[in-house]
Amino acid sequence: MSEVTTDPFTQIFMGNKDAIVLLRRDNCTVIDANPAAALLFGIAAGQLAGTNLLSLIEMGGPRKIPDKPCWDEVNKILCSGMRVYAKKSVGSQTIVSLHAIDLDYHGEKAVYCKLRNISETYRIEEETRSIYTQLMYTNKMTALGTLASGIAHEINNPNNYILFNARILLDTWPDMARILQEYYSENGDFSVGGLPFSEMSMTIPDLLSAILDGGERISAIVSNLKDFARQDSAAPSDDVDINDAVNRAVSILSHKIRKTTSHFNSSLDESIPPVRGSRHKIEQVIVNLLMNALEAISAREQTVSISTAFEPASDSIVIRVSDCGAGIPAEMIDRVTEPFFTTKLNQGGSGLGLYISYSIVREHGGEMKFESEAGRGTIVTVTLPATDRHSIAAESAHA
Repeated sequence: MSEVTTDPFTQIFMGNKDAIVLLRRDNCTVIDANPAAALLFGIAAGQLAGTNLLSLIEMGGPRKIPDKPCWDEVNKILCSGMRVYAKKSVGSQTIVSLHAIDLDYHGEKAVYCKLRNISETYRIEEETRSIYTQLMYTNKMTALGTLASGIAHEINNPNNYILFNARILLDTWPDMARILQEYYSENGDFSVGGLPFSEMSMTIPDLLSAILDGGERISAIVSNLKDFARQDSAAPSDDVDINDAVNRAVSILSHKIRKTTSHFNSSLDESIPPVRGSRHKIEQVIVNLLMNALEAISAREQTVSISTAFEPASDSIVIRVSDCGAGIPAEMIDRVTEPFFTTKLNQGGSGLGLYISYSIVREHGGEMKFESEAGRGTIVTVTLPATDRHSIAAESAHA
């Protein structure tokens, strides 16, 4: 029996691990394909013959290929840097690199196309780019943290004088006002700072309160800057009564609430278990969320609400803060927890409140989600895990 021999070209063609197809130059149909091509496209090698190349590959770009192209037209588009995908018969895709050379195949002008699966290479490159981006972001945050710490210290010192002096003036004003009122009763109206005392006596307390409120707002921003810069690795360890934290936050903001809205609703589930964590930090989250909600509304008739609830299925506590304010544009909602990103730049927003709140919630093993529609308001939902002790008690009760 004589051995069956094949020419070198056929041996290379059939044995190559990369997919190879021979194409007619004039219409890009397949003349022949090797087993690797059949595997790549998910079609038997015999069925590939006569198939148009464009039914086998897909371009990752907007340029349109003519319905009946010649190879020159296709190659020009391929050389423009478009990504190429190999389409399998089941609908999946594989990223491939495509290299081609002209050749004469049995007297016919043909194109030798080699397609190599580069999906894994592309995935590694994407991961590398992602890691590099994360490293750049971490470096940026470290630099911002150092800067924030310095800024916080420089701002805090003069602001302490403002707060201290404003409190003294606000506390002493009633005594001064009583003496001035007696003078007013005996001598009639007189000028104070260019305005009648009868008018200024009603205005001065508000002016002093505004100075104090402004100083406290600066103090809150400074505190946020410090929290942003601080590397706090201590694990939360207290049992926190969420309803108590909500009530404290509402008490802190009571003046702001009364001034901003006549429709503030608080609905607290009295049966909720405690949360393991830091009471101070959880209060900070609630204060930040309520402040954002109050600042989002533009009329006293608009509603701001806060509620708490227990979800037995997930053994978690849910805090929900909602407002009927301006809402968050759809293109911005994914960025609201980024540091220094704010939609209230013209109103003095620092862009740190939600970032720090989000970080605190994550630190406590929870989640923070946003639902918003421009012009219709925002709902922020914070979910925190209940303490393990409650879970054990619940299991014992059902045993």
